[in-house]
Amino acid sequence: KRQEFILLSDVFGLSMQTIAINNETHKNATEATVFGPFFVQNAPEIPIGGDIAGGASGQPCWVEGTVTDTDGKPLPEARIEVWEADEDGFYDVQYTNDRVAGRAHLFTDQDGKYAFWALTPTPYPIPHDGPVGKMLEAVGRSPMRAS
Repeated sequence: KRQEFILLSDVFGLSMQTIAINNETHKNATEATVFGPFFVQNAPEIPIGGDIAGGASGQPCWVEGTVTDTDGKPLPEARIEVWEADEDGFYDVQYTNDRVAGRAHLFTDQDGKYAFWALTPTPYPIPHDGPVGKMLEAVGRSPMRAS
């Protein structure tokens, strides 16, 4: 069952505010953020260059980068958690079977580099068939998430 209060907290930015209050910022660090409702512990591990799509539908996309500390020094063996929606905006936890798709973790190489195949992000709405959706409609706001 959906928790509309948590969804409402997200829509009003309250969930993010609790993260912002409780995390220090650093000019060279990635901002802290909420995991969102679809993070799952113990995602399968893939090698660098692997594919996280797991058969999910969508346009393939190559992702690569480097993880560094705040001084710019590469971080070897940094764990990267990745999860994404398919082209219809669904995450694997929303599928009717137990298939794992669009979800994995990997580790950076000795130079802090990572790379993997994923799916090109597509826009999709937050759940809008309940009270939060009615509120958004009443104030003329779209239920679409940024992709």
